[in-house]
Amino acid sequence: MNNIIDFKERVKNAAIEKARIYKTELIDKEYLIYSKHFTISREYLLASTETNYLHLIGVNSSLSALTFFIKCYQGSLTETDFDFCFKGRNEKEVKGSVRRKITALEELDKLITEGSTVEESFIKNKVTCSIATANAKATLGFSYGKKCRPKSLMKGNELSPSAVKPDLILSGKTGSDRFDKIVVGNMKALKEYLDFSNKTAYPISELLSDELQRYEISKASVFQY
Repeated sequence: MNNIIDFKERVKNAAIEKARIYKTELIDKEYLIYSKHFTISREYLLASTETNYLHLIGVNSSLSALTFFIKCYQGSLTETDFDFCFKGRNEKEVKGSVRRKITALEELDKLITEGSTVEESFIKNKVTCSIATANAKATLGFSYGKKCRPKSLMKGNELSPSAVKPDLILSGKTGSDRFDKIVVGNMKALKEYLDFSNKTAYPISELLSDELQRYEISKASVFQY
């Protein structure tokens, strides 16, 4: 007879399993996204923290958001650490939302990569985000701010037909304040972005590594995640 894993255990397992990907791809890296089709902002800086993870999972917990992530990352989260009880919300509705979120978690490392699309001023139901990025299976929305933080994780591509493919996505190690790798785009797109930036009052070149500023990255140095 096959073992049947109940829903709460599935949620716990998914939260633990994806915590390491969340740290590697989102906490440990910051991203710059640029598109010549953006009309609201020149570019967007994406940065994630440990405390954003609980909201992306969508469960209720008496733990602090930081402690929740730490327990997920260490593999020590238990089923008593969270529930699906929110004031004013039906538990069945909450479980449905969490079910969709843990499905979307599978795509965490594929949402800021080649093939993703982005939309400024993303709105879905009551969720409003400065920017959202998506592939065919999931959508990740980010808050407003100088550095945009993860705000909403949804199953499926929820972007509107006005969504565009980014011309350039750069990444850099969190805390370094410099972007040193091209995730999406090429040197031509980088030059276009820098030329555009340098015509404004706030050139962005100081955020780039020396190599990127000199356009001297060899093909072996250009990474795609």
